Amino acid sequence: MFKFIQQYFLKENSAGFTLIELLIVISLITIISGLTSVLGFDLIRVGGGRSEKDNLVSLLQRARSKSLNNIGELRHGIHFEVNPYKLTAFSCKDCEGFEGASIESEYSPAIKNFEIISPNIPFDILYDQLSGNCISAPCGSGVVIKVSDGTKISNIFISKVGQIDANK
Repeated sequence: MFKFIQQYFLKENSAGFTLIELLIVISLITIISGLTSVLGFDLIRVGGGRSEKDNLVSLLQRARSKSLNNIGELRHGIHFEVNPYKLTAFSCKDCEGFEGASIESEYSPAIKNFEIISPNIPFDILYDQLSGNCISAPCGSGVVIKVSDGTKISNIFISKVGQIDANK
């Protein structure tokens, strides 16, 4: 029995990996993981900018929806500020903007280089009750909000009747 165990474990031609093979595999894994991490960080950065734009569109749509549904019998809107960038959801009875309105919530974009290029800040987007029309000054013939994430500029178009198009 002992002789069988000795022959089984002490084979001269046992299968295994050489040091060169192990080094090659480890170096390939290192190179592949390095490339995927660089690509992954780039995708996270681009995706983050996209999500900030989507958050802005969502806030605008929520304010318009509240006005269309006459929630609280109030007008609803979004106030845009700079230093730092801050978006404030507000509501009011007969106001024409943020002054004198009651604040519903505040949102600060998470990306450090997120910025609104146009129109001039501060400004308000205010929707009328029941119709959902954009009644604030920037919406005269429609407003294009240009949003930058540092590399790409995206446009959000708000028509005079309040429709929001994030693909323009």
